[in-house]
Amino acid sequence: MISKTSIRLTIAAVAIAGAGVAAGLVLASSPSDGAEPRADDTPFEVPAAPTTASPQSSGPVEQEPPSSVPAASVPPSSEPVESDAEPESVPAPQSGDGARLDGAWSTDGARLVDGSGNAVQIRGVNWFGFETSNGVPHGLWSRNLEEMLDQIADLGFNTIRVPFSAAIIDATQPVSGLNEAENPDLAGLTSLDVLDRFIEASGERGLAVILDRHTLAPDNRHNLWYDDEYGPERLVTDWEFLAERYRNVPNVVGADLYNEPYDEACWGCGDPAVDWHAAAQEAGDALHAIEPDWLVFVEGVEEADGASCDGPDSSSGCTWWGGNLSAADDIPIELAVPNKVVYSPHEYATSVFRQRWFDDADFPANMPAIWDEFWGDLERSDAAPVMVGEFGTTLDAEVDAVWLEALLVYMDEIGAGFTFWTFNPNSGDTGGILEDDWTTVDTEKVSFLEPYLLGPFPPVSD
Repeated sequence: MISKTSIRLTIAAVAIAGAGVAAGLVLASSPSDGAEPRADDTPFEVPAAPTTASPQSSGPVEQEPPSSVPAASVPPSSEPVESDAEPESVPAPQSGDGARLDGAWSTDGARLVDGSGNAVQIRGVNWFGFETSNGVPHGLWSRNLEEMLDQIADLGFNTIRVPFSAAIIDATQPVSGLNEAENPDLAGLTSLDVLDRFIEASGERGLAVILDRHTLAPDNRHNLWYDDEYGPERLVTDWEFLAERYRNVPNVVGADLYNEPYDEACWGCGDPAVDWHAAAQEAGDALHAIEPDWLVFVEGVEEADGASCDGPDSSSGCTWWGGNLSAADDIPIELAVPNKVVYSPHEYATSVFRQRWFDDADFPANMPAIWDEFWGDLERSDAAPVMVGEFGTTLDAEVDAVWLEALLVYMDEIGAGFTFWTFNPNSGDTGGILEDDWTTVDTEKVSFLEPYLLGPFPPVSD
């Protein structure tokens, strides 16, 4: 077994040297199991990799708690339960360069800056649950919201990417899935009410919030930004609604328009039914008509032309869902409000799927050229900032530790931001920052991330 120390002594030089590898190589198609997030409490089993190159580059599978949790009790025994362990944290540095949550972040070439021109670097984490049937961040069945936010800040993160479903905009019923004894102030609230509290409490701790339209119906990942129930117009009207609700809230820094378009979703193909580039531009302009200060985070697609990523004859341009921004060099997102676009690909390790490039003889030196091709050149060319919105792994496989260190070195070298997937331990094929007791920190994962964390911004009340 290669030690982590050995990995870290060699990866930086190997990964950066690999950036000189010529692009234009034939890339593996990106298989995934295509599984939807689970809505039951049965153990998750990682499916075997298909024998054919059926590229389904899914993101991680989110394991779900029961649909309801007794108001003043812990979850059933099959779910994470409260632990006597104290929340673990490390001293958090201060986000540098004087950057503030001033509600006026923008782009300057490939840099992010606040309203005073101070450089901003996003070093965050995802915390999911608003996109599930619970309608609140997972873990609130065991712990207090503000205590968990304190832990995120103490670990050194400065941003939370918050997945939500389109359904929470329509929801009028009080949420389930939280322990009211631990969170009495959240009892009887709707998902949006809880989101209000979440955002306010995050700002008090110097944590930026990126809203991520992650699913349509709860627990129902869809390849396009609409379906029969939630029509294409909802991409615009949902963001108009949220822009109005959170306009002038200084720590809501932007909108991740839709999570992981894939399959026939294309970039600039001209077909309005599947052209993600066109849909993203329309939604970005619509929300800016209400809140012009927000950043607009735009993910990629699976294959730029919407070509098939299924089977042995799939396109060589296939990668992770939402991870292909290769066409954005020539067909950029152009909004009426300038200097607001941030590109946000996703990247994963073998615990999600063993892509072909993981078995390349040159791994990990082959990876910078692949990342350059799909999204890194946007940052390198000073076209626009890149913020990798999801990346994660269980670290069960040795190759995943090599991949994680190589990716962190690469992102730091080109200046890309990130939000790690995820704070939750119940992401089926990546796990999270927390262990299954929802309190103890996975110190191995944090040890990889810690050198790159900057600590929270000054609280918005300061």
